[in-house]
Amino acid sequence: MAATAGVPVGLVTGDDVICAVAEQAFPGVVTVPVKTALGRTAARSTHPSAARDAIAAGAMRAVAGAAAGAIRPVPIPAELVIEAELRPNGAAEMAAWVPGTERTGPRTVRYQAASPRVVMDVLNVWAALASQYVSR
Repeated sequence: MAATAGVPVGLVTGDDVICAVAEQAFPGVVTVPVKTALGRTAARSTHPSAARDAIAAGAMRAVAGAAAGAIRPVPIPAELVIEAELRPNGAAEMAAWVPGTERTGPRTVRYQAASPRVVMDVLNVWAALASQYVSR
């Protein structure tokens, strides 16, 4: 989404997994892992004051890198395809009702989007539909 406005991604914080993904996706990005993923719903978190200090230091490095021209917006791919595995039973069936969504397996769906905005919209709808099945 940032690239559509010409804005580079300079800082990503979160768990070690998303930081590793960001380093591959966004050349020059500063990452600050503040927790270690232990599973899909568990993490070992850094103490909040240490995390705050690390994020502040990372933000300063990111701003300095942006000022020096070290980071640039990533090009938007010509083809935007999203695929998701929706684990709650029935969620993929519901997600397939979104126009343009292709059901590719018992729990998986695929969508080819025209823009990053559409990608975000479809992901949000899929997540909302899947969340209806989590509480059941």
